Amino acid sequence: TGLAPFVSMLRTYRETGRWERFIVIHGTRLCNDLGYKQEFEALAEGDESILYIATCSREPDVVDGKGWLGLRGRVNTVLDDKTYADHVGRPL
Repeated sequence: TGLAPFVSMLRTYRETGRWERFIVIHGTRLCNDLGYKQEFEALAEGDESILYIATCSREPDVVDGKGWLGLRGRVNTVLDDKTYADHVGRPL
């Protein structure tokens, strides 16, 4: 599914108390394909009820400290019970 509906919800309803926690798990093959990444990160940084988790499944390995340092794998990897709890702070 696309991210546009979630972006719209965040832009429209953030800081209204509409949700207790808003978690976006965003998966792409390459980190350059993470559309809205900067916006999601900025929203999450300014609002502790928003959590943005990005994962890339085919990003090349890090070389000389350069490259994708985030999560690797598909979204279902993040939905693994332990991985999800580690990032979100509670079970799925």
